[in-house]
Amino acid sequence: MEYVHKINFKIVLLTVLHLCLLLFLKYSINDLNVHDFNVFIFGNFINILITLLILISLILLFLFPSKKQKVNYKFLVILVYLMTVPIAFLFLLNLFGISIPHGYIFGFPQKKIFYGLLFLTSLTFQLYLLQMVWGHIITTSSIIIARSFVSVIAIMVSAIIITYSYSLIFASNGTAKNSIAKYDYGVVLGAAVWSNNKPSPLFKARIEKANELFKTNRINQIQLTGSNAPGEISEAGAAFNMLRNFGIPKNNLRIEEKTSTTSEQIKFIKDNLANSKRNKSVVIISDSFHLIRIREMCKFYGVEADVIASEYEISWEKYLIYSFRDSISLLLFWIFAI
Repeated sequence: MEYVHKINFKIVLLTVLHLCLLLFLKYSINDLNVHDFNVFIFGNFINILITLLILISLILLFLFPSKKQKVNYKFLVILVYLMTVPIAFLFLLNLFGISIPHGYIFGFPQKKIFYGLLFLTSLTFQLYLLQMVWGHIITTSSIIIARSFVSVIAIMVSAIIITYSYSLIFASNGTAKNSIAKYDYGVVLGAAVWSNNKPSPLFKARIEKANELFKTNRINQIQLTGSNAPGEISEAGAAFNMLRNFGIPKNNLRIEEKTSTTSEQIKFIKDNLANSKRNKSVVIISDSFHLIRIREMCKFYGVEADVIASEYEISWEKYLIYSFRDSISLLLFWIFAI
């Protein structure tokens, strides 16, 4: 019994450590501090809830051990280590200031892919641990390991479906619909730049929307964001050139060329436009299927901004595909803030 007690204590300790490191990383990798933490942010609440469920199940397993089957505590410890090691590794990288080389893989930033794989690995083992412990509590089956694996897959698929449904149902909520509302800044989020330094159709539609808002006096300044791949013009630079061709005065255009993800761009807005010192009114311009993720990111960063969709025409088939892709990114941001 003493051995089991030590094992349970180790599992509990590592589980709590895992939560602390995860929450720390979510904020530190986005250059936020402890004062920005909000337990009621949906992703933070989910992180805490999963950890609490694991702790409760461990307490129940220890107080009411199964009499019909032997619990493999060593296997549970292995799962906890597998759950914690990826997060601890990312924590050490962050602690020693080791950065991931800038670059893209299939159009996605290398850093986001690297962090995402490690975070997802950790989450998979965390859910597997939860299923294993509860499996020992409520079942008498001898195939708990296989059943837990299937349950983890089911949970992940369900999470994706729920997030996708949420994205489709609430896609238009919070959009700047007031045709007379005026803003200090209209922020154009960067997107792909094609050959000959031409914005992609999606990006072009965002730029055209900014031009329309400026010429109808709904925005006073246009903030352009987005970095570049090696040897190419930046996303912000391509947008700048296009708006200059539209006749927008140079003094009404601002360029930011360091951010490469939506998350980084929302953080830029927080630091440079919507913070307490400047307190400028901001509307963020992007694609209709992208707005739900932007609003959730604004909540996380504490940014007060409206959002407005470009007028890019897209078929329902492509809209559903793009929305699905964005819902995956939203789910990753909720849980890991990447």
